[in-house]
Amino acid sequence: MKNLEIENHGSIVDEFKIYDHLNKLVKQRKETASEYLKPDQPERFKELAQKELDEAKIISKYLAALPVASEDEIIAKLTDLMKAENITDKRKLFPKIPWGKINKEWRASKGAVSNAINNL
Repeated sequence: MKNLEIENHGSIVDEFKIYDHLNKLVKQRKETASEYLKPDQPERFKELAQKELDEAKIISKYLAALPVASEDEIIAKLTDLMKAENITDKRKLFPKIPWGKINKEWRASKGAVSNAINNL
């Protein structure tokens, strides 16, 4: 969190920036654990992998406590938008998203919406 404050010195750190930052931390820990659990790694790396996964769980609890839309809620909005605009290709969805309104109306960050599109 301190790095987030340093990176955003002079600007407001809102719940959306915090969400993106914590989401990045969870992803990093899961990727690291995945590397540690590869078959060619030494046995001691399994303990490190478990530590990374435990940290990811803890950070995920903070993510869940933030007043932002869940990925399921964002996917539901994206699906509704695709139906309303008759879009079948998710790449054509980007220009139709009301990017200026997603923070207030969707309660989501740009990063969260982009991630949700990739998971459609």
